[in-house]
Amino acid sequence: FKASDDALLFASVAQAKKPGGYASIGGGTLADKVFDEESMKIYEARAKTEWMYNRLQVNVAAHFQDFAKKQVQVVVINELTGLPTTKTVNATKTEVKGFEIDAIAAPNDNFSLTLGYTFNYAKYKNFKDITNPVSTVTRAGNCTVTTLVTRATTPTLPALEQNSCIIDYSGRRLEGAPKHNVQLGGEVRGDLGGGT
Repeated sequence: FKASDDALLFASVAQAKKPGGYASIGGGTLADKVFDEESMKIYEARAKTEWMYNRLQVNVAAHFQDFAKKQVQVVVINELTGLPTTKTVNATKTEVKGFEIDAIAAPNDNFSLTLGYTFNYAKYKNFKDITNPVSTVTRAGNCTVTTLVTRATTPTLPALEQNSCIIDYSGRRLEGAPKHNVQLGGEVRGDLGGGT
């Protein structure tokens, strides 16, 4: 929507899906290895504005992403080898919401400056994971100890009793999703002479 000669308003709703699959790890049952399809609904509102005879552009946006069954990589113990390995599981519910603002200023034709800031509130709403590698438990900071009896698929190997942790990630921030992000940049343009 063109609100004025210097302002454009946008809004969008989108839905995305990521197929489920099968984790090829040793031991366990088929049900333990299958992970479901991930789906996400994305809502966004954005405004682009120009000021000072187009020498200053200011853009603002707000977003909300609603994940269902988000696919997450966790560390588990391979029952056949006894070594840690990664596995994909589904987090029940995850939300990402936030806003961003960026500005581009060009005081003259040879110089421009950009500044951007993003705030992200990205957290698991409901996600519990059962794990036993020490490194995962150490990073998580919370652990409810439970005893798992795992049986290898190879008949010659006995059942293995392990102490594991039920880690509750509910209310915790998503990995790789910083809460604050600041960007600063600039550009100088000019003739160096000799056609360069």
